[in-house]
Amino acid sequence: MSINYSWYRNPQREEGDITEGLHPRPFFNGTVDTRQLAKEIEKATSLTEGDVKATLTALSRVVAHKLAMGEQVHLEGLGYFTPTLTTEGRVTEEMSLRERSRKVRFKGISFRPDSELQSHMGPINFSYVNRGESSGLPTDEEIEAKLTTYFSTQAYLTRRKLETLFGIRTTTAVRLLRRLLDEGYLKNDGTRQQPIYLPVPGHFGK
Repeated sequence: MSINYSWYRNPQREEGDITEGLHPRPFFNGTVDTRQLAKEIEKATSLTEGDVKATLTALSRVVAHKLAMGEQVHLEGLGYFTPTLTTEGRVTEEMSLRERSRKVRFKGISFRPDSELQSHMGPINFSYVNRGESSGLPTDEEIEAKLTTYFSTQAYLTRRKLETLFGIRTTTAVRLLRRLLDEGYLKNDGTRQQPIYLPVPGHFGK
């Protein structure tokens, strides 16, 4: 088994910036769920599948509680789990501490693996795959041709339009839009709740 990957252009850092170079991004061979993990652990230990699932469920709840209490959690051999924060709207130094505090929001959970976890992975093999074929996304050539034609007559793009244009499902369209945004081909000229997408100058005939 190996890690499948394909090449992507580096994202633009700012308007008009063309960042040279490519970076690899993995395509996953699947998702291992709790039941599969429990079965694997059952084979390697004296625990039953039920014991493992109950332990993992309890572990999830305890870790969540500790993170909510503002603590960092270290699972030896796995890594560190840490709560991360963000703000709602812009925060400036001119604002009072009370104003700043009102804008603080929970962002998510970051994970930093232990070196031991990475060492257990052993030698890793890599296999290049065509990102369109492996992910259900259209190929680069199809994207370039269809969106260039589309933007020659249309001012903006929506997710629904993208689904119709390529005959893809919503989840696939979301992945494609995220990729085109990350790589600097499109930009969101709307809001987060109601996005509309425009081509970045230099792409799709613009």
